[in-house]
Amino acid sequence: MTVPPSAVEVTATYKNLADTTPPVITLLGDDSMSVNQDGAYTDPGATANDVIDGDITDNIVVTGAVDTSVFGSYVVSYNVSDSAGNAAEEVTRTVSVTPDGFILSWNADFSTDDRRFYTGDTLYMKIWSDPVEAGNLKKTEWELKDPNNVKVKQSLTYNADGSVTPLVPLAELPGLTANDDGTFTAAFPLAGLPSSATTWQWKGKIEDNNRAKYEVKDVVITMGGRREGGYRDR
Repeated sequence: MTVPPSAVEVTATYKNLADTTPPVITLLGDDSMSVNQDGAYTDPGATANDVIDGDITDNIVVTGAVDTSVFGSYVVSYNVSDSAGNAAEEVTRTVSVTPDGFILSWNADFSTDDRRFYTGDTLYMKIWSDPVEAGNLKKTEWELKDPNNVKVKQSLTYNADGSVTPLVPLAELPGLTANDDGTFTAAFPLAGLPSSATTWQWKGKIEDNNRAKYEVKDVVITMGGRREGGYRDR
């Protein structure tokens, strides 16, 4: 007679392993971008994936705003967590707003940006634009015009041989000078204006051979009176 073996009790234990793997954020587009001042910036965005939850792109939280009216460097940050609370490594994008602008000043150091000038002042002009290559210029110009269309202006064309041709050949008018910092400046004594008008319109333009340019028009300035002790009334 054969005796069957005794039954052996088997116990299975199931362990719920915790999800400890964080999701991964992937930038769309470059991690460093630039936009011209006052231009339109559209963020390319990012995607996020998790080993358990799958595509969680819609859960990404984006922080950081880009103000294209103010040149400088801005950081846009992307963060996301999965359903288990695991946070992805933060991903960032740096957006540089490159400057286009101008200053009209009665100070030679351009420490003020002015629209009112006095008899005897010198009008100091500065224009700059990051996209315009200072070493590859095609043309620079500026103009002052009174209500009766009386004008003073200067326009310079930069030739391939390095020479400069004044399109408005008035020796007493300063052309815009290209500076090492990428700006273009000129100075004009207001005592030399051809009329006694109290309001004038100023415009300026710089352009390189790649057709990159910056232009500003119809900036109204007022003139007249006397400056006392370097003080200017507002």
